[in-house]
Amino acid sequence: PKCSVTVPSIASIIVSKYADSLPLYRQEQIFARAGIELGRDKMARWILTIGEKLSPLVALLHKDLLASEVVSMDETTLQVLKEKGRAASSKSFILVQAREGPPGRNIILFHYNQSRAGQVIASYLPNFKGILLTDGLEVYKSYCRPRPEVVHAGCWSHCRRKFAEAQKGIKASKRSGSAAHEALALIDTLFKIEGEGKNL
Repeated sequence: PKCSVTVPSIASIIVSKYADSLPLYRQEQIFARAGIELGRDKMARWILTIGEKLSPLVALLHKDLLASEVVSMDETTLQVLKEKGRAASSKSFILVQAREGPPGRNIILFHYNQSRAGQVIASYLPNFKGILLTDGLEVYKSYCRPRPEVVHAGCWSHCRRKFAEAQKGIKASKRSGSAAHEALALIDTLFKIEGEGKNL
């Protein structure tokens, strides 16, 4: 209410920023070329306001995700340029939680945090019971160890990288019969089966 932007316009700005990796300063330049004066500060305020308005929906999605049998979790670094009390060079994190299926009912949630410490991971998994699928980061193993209701499962993509690295260290003439070659073939077969079953 009382906002000077239309729903399709703000949706386009948000999708461009988060799905298409188009920063607000570049969107500002694109709008300027079209003769539209729209500052990145204003767009940022709109995004923050919408984020606040959507927080009840995010809470419901998070609750639904945590009721799933399998939850995937990962994190990536993020640099925040102007954050109170922190240098611009400080590392922050976006933690990603995902649940696949049933078809059309996937959930992917992004959580910002200054840390990926154990208590942070635990705060995004309250009362979770099921399989937690992650990479080999120790913090996930530490989270799962004292919780028998949570089974820690490793990511095949991360596992595959280790065999690919091992294969690089083997002479080209001896690669085809190596254990690394066999492991890669088995993992690739799993990926093929997974791809075929994606929409079932």
